[in-house]
Amino acid sequence: MSSNSGSSPRRRPPPQPDRPVPDVHAGEVFGFLGPNGAGKSTTIRLLLDLIRPTGGTATVLDLDPRADGIRLRTRGLPGR
Repeated sequence: MSSNSGSSPRRRPPPQPDRPVPDVHAGEVFGFLGPNGAGKSTTIRLLLDLIRPTGGTATVLDLDPRADGIRLRTRGLPGR
């Protein structure tokens, strides 16, 4: 038997990918597989500039998501 008296789970910082994402070249298909908490969603958020890295760099289509976020988001849209 267990009980809970107003306690809440401890919040821990989001997981950080412990190794770099490999280069993905034109025509290749790449997928993220891994257990819960492995950093898959965190990596995608980082590449979309929804969160900022605490260190290191990332590029998408040879562009920096922080500096070129709007250009990356509009790439491929009609009229752009």
